[in-house]
Formats: sequence, structure tokens, C-alpha cells
Amino acid sequence: MIFSGYFILQMKHRLFSRIMAAINLFQFPLGTALGLFTFILLNHPSVRESYKAGTS
Repeated sequence: MIFSGYFILQMKHRLFSRIMAAINLFQFPLGTALGLFTFILLNHPSVRESYKAGTS
């Protein structure tokens, strides 16, 4: 989990963060909320562009 947060800050390894979000979905209730919010955030078009550009 800590690595995922670190990677999100650096705008790297989007797939890893998505996998960790999927695992979090099974940890009810807080993990479900965080996992769902992470999926929404990582799938936003501006965030996708930021990951492609490699900027933060």
C-alpha cells in the first residue's frame, strides 16, 4: 500500500496502483472506499494524460 501511494505521487506504475486498488476493494469499509476512489481517480482523463507525459 505504501508503494502505491509513493508511485501515485511520482506518477509512475499506474497498473500497480490499479492492482492495489482492486485488492483494497475487499477490505470493507475503508479499503472499499479507498479502492473505489483510487479507480475513479486513476481513470480520469487528465490523470491518464499526466501518467503518459510522466509529469506530476
